Amino acid sequence: MMRILFCSILFLATVHAQEPPDRPVTLRDLAIEAEGASQPVVYANGEFGVLFSETKADPAGSSSVRFSRPALSGWRVMGGEMMRDYALRVDGVFLKRSDVARTVVSPHEFTRHYRNGIEETVIMLDSADAFVVKLKNVRSKSLIVYPLFAGARSDSEFTIDFEYNTMLMAWHKSLAVTSGGNSPAILGITW
Repeated sequence: MMRILFCSILFLATVHAQEPPDRPVTLRDLAIEAEGASQPVVYANGEFGVLFSETKADPAGSSSVRFSRPALSGWRVMGGEMMRDYALRVDGVFLKRSDVARTVVSPHEFTRHYRNGIEETVIMLDSADAFVVKLKNVRSKSLIVYPLFAGARSDSEFTIDFEYNTMLMAWHKSLAVTSGGNSPAILGITW
């Protein structure tokens, strides 16, 4: 009788140990909602690109939360600033980050949910020095993207060209290949 009881317990333990594990953790499972005041968000792409942003602060910045080194804010590649920030204008009205109702932050992206229903998702690309800004729920006749640069004073400081529905921008001062072999810093915007 004792053997039958022992074998039954051993059988049940073996069957239980062979149950499939819980489902794998997904990126959505790792998402958190950033609440309250604007919070810093930093992404690195595994190559040379780093994006410093905030959950709710406008590009001009009225937030009490600031990076400890504001000179490093924005999109940087190999330590060089590509762009300080960007601003979006929908039907002639700037999309203000201070109008963000909530922000969801994931390991590879963050989404700002505006009170007017627009969703702005910033996606960091792996193995490419690039990020994507995806807009959802935009019902407008016009959308304007303003890349913002620190120290830029006029359009004459930039070279601008269009290829395959992509606007390419570069500061004149960053068009040459450096002595270290770094390629020119070019910002591409497509829609």
